[in-house]
Parts: sequence; C-alpha cells; structure tokens
Amino acid sequence: MIPMRPTIDAFLAELNLRGFSPETSLGYGYNLRSFLRWAEARGAGTLRALTSELVAEYVTELRRQALSPASVKRYVAALSAWARFLRRSGWLVRLIEAPRHLRPWIILVQDRRCPYFRLLPLCL
Repeated sequence: MIPMRPTIDAFLAELNLRGFSPETSLGYGYNLRSFLRWAEARGAGTLRALTSELVAEYVTELRRQALSPASVKRYVAALSAWARFLRRSGWLVRLIEAPRHLRPWIILVQDRRCPYFRLLPLCL
C-alpha cells in the first residue's frame, strides 16, 4: 500500500521546481495536509483507500464547517491538481465515466503493488 503523504510531498516539490509561487505551494500544502489528516483519522491514508466517496465525504464535511464556497473550491482545486500530478506520475491510469452525482471525481488510481482501482478527483 502506498501512503498518500509521500505523493503529496512529491507534488509540492514539483510545484516549487516548476516555479509556482510560494503562496500557491503553501496553500496547496495546507489544503492537502488537511485532507490527509482527515483521511488518516478515518483509516484512509493510502492511495488504495482514496475513493470518490471519501473525497465527496470530505467536501461535504468542509461545507458543514460553514466554509465559503470559494474556500471549498480552493480545497477541491488542490485535490484536483494533486490528482493531475498523480496521473502524470503514472499512478492514475485511465479516465472513466462517473455517475453524475460524483462528477468531477472521474479518474481511476492504481496502486502499482495491487490490482485495485479507485476514483480520484480530476478537476472542477
């Protein structure tokens, strides 16, 4: 099982190498680490455990916290950018069609050490 934490760290390092502003890296890092803490508290700290349902539950939790729509959108943007990084890095292997209520969560992720596929957020 591949833990999420190293993939988030690698994503943030790539942002720095690609010349993204420090504010962008800090913001994405904060948002992704917040998601990671939330997921780990539910026993879902690996890529295999990352599902569209988990992400949708997280977004619902953000909304319950009375965050503004713009704030929720920033969290989702960070998750989406991370998912695109995972795809470029070979962790995401193909697009699928998701049920309408789960869109935009339409990417499959494959843990290279097991045959399981899970959904990840792609974009807004």
